[in-house]
Amino acid sequence: MEKKKVGEVLLEAGLITPEQLENALNLQKGKNKRIGRILVELGYINEMQVAEALSRQTSTPLVDWENVAVTKDLLSLVPKEIAEKKTVLPIELRDKTLILAMA
Repeated sequence: MEKKKVGEVLLEAGLITPEQLENALNLQKGKNKRIGRILVELGYINEMQVAEALSRQTSTPLVDWENVAVTKDLLSLVPKEIAEKKTVLPIELRDKTLILAMA
């Protein structure tokens, strides 16, 4: 089964209209911008709506930063260079599984 595009997820959720998606896709041509960024810049949706759509698209949960306590012990599990290069942050250790947040 093919993964739905972010625009399709937003459309199915009723957050944008087909016309808004078409307008954003036309503006995206020849630019190096993601469709979500364009939709936000146009004022059609906000960043949280894009994040929620990406979460649904990828079946990846969003992180509620108010409930996350990143400790020095967790930070020490991922070298700083790798964390910066891959844009990840260790947020939890469950048994022997390290849970990472990513941008």
